[in-house]
Amino acid sequence: NRSARAATTKMDDNSIAPLTALDHAMEAVASRVTPAVVNVAVTSKGSSEFSTAEGQTQGLPPGLQQFFGPMFQQPTQPQIQHGVGSGIIISPDGYIVTNNHVVDGATQIKVTLNDRRILSAKVVGVDKLTDLAVLKVNASDLPTIAWGDSTQLEPGQTVLAFGSPFGYFQFSVTRGIVSAVDRPNPYSDDARKPGGYIQTDAAINPGNSGGPLVNSHGELVGINTFIISNSGSFAGAGFAIPSQIVRATTEQLIKSGKVEHGYLGIGMNDVTPDNAHFFNLQDATGAIVSQVTPDSPASRSGLKTGDVISQLNGQK
Repeated sequence: NRSARAATTKMDDNSIAPLTALDHAMEAVASRVTPAVVNVAVTSKGSSEFSTAEGQTQGLPPGLQQFFGPMFQQPTQPQIQHGVGSGIIISPDGYIVTNNHVVDGATQIKVTLNDRRILSAKVVGVDKLTDLAVLKVNASDLPTIAWGDSTQLEPGQTVLAFGSPFGYFQFSVTRGIVSAVDRPNPYSDDARKPGGYIQTDAAINPGNSGGPLVNSHGELVGINTFIISNSGSFAGAGFAIPSQIVRATTEQLIKSGKVEHGYLGIGMNDVTPDNAHFFNLQDATGAIVSQVTPDSPASRSGLKTGDVISQLNGQK
């Protein structure tokens, strides 16, 4: 029986060499990054921002589910809640980056390291606008991750996501690609919240929030923050805060415990082929100033409604 013989014959190494080479590369990246990944377990007082164990989150656009909501449990005291997220160690002396919504309202934070040590963590600082937080554990010589440059990411590039999906499956890794870059912020409650999100199809689920998104060099290029899904679980659209925002924010939090955000004070619309002619522009690029906030940096510098911004710091 030819099919029976084929089923018992060992595959020729040469015929699957590209697959095994890819496996070895992914294994190398995972083994480099995983020791710096942590599980973040939080005890907190009840917050209206999150939901009960059903996982439906308040105040978000339809289909958008924050990770932290589904992980809440309801013990004997209904005002006390427990949640699980992820984090990444960025310094040997114990600074850890995670999401603000993971630790929001925390009364106790326990961090589980890859070597199974469980350490108490304190909040160094949080930034609600970027949804980032920095924690600190009392330890030394910890494994860390290197910073990557998120501005160099391109759609189609391989990325890996690390964390604790559903809170139970600690130190998991999933693989995917960069689906898109510079995605706008889906929140509508504060125009100052930065966008620029990395979209990826690497499987991200509740509990992954705050974990790292890394490139093929094992460098930190993003912090996994939310998913867009009707069910609240993986649907191929996960979003990460780019490392260029993460690094600048965490450095300020470590230095002073807070972040100073600059702002312009304008509303913008795209230049399109239809309106480029009206503005006497040679090509349909740039941003039209649609409104200027009174007494804002933009108004004081002379920007006016109808102006077209074609470059910023010399970049189109």
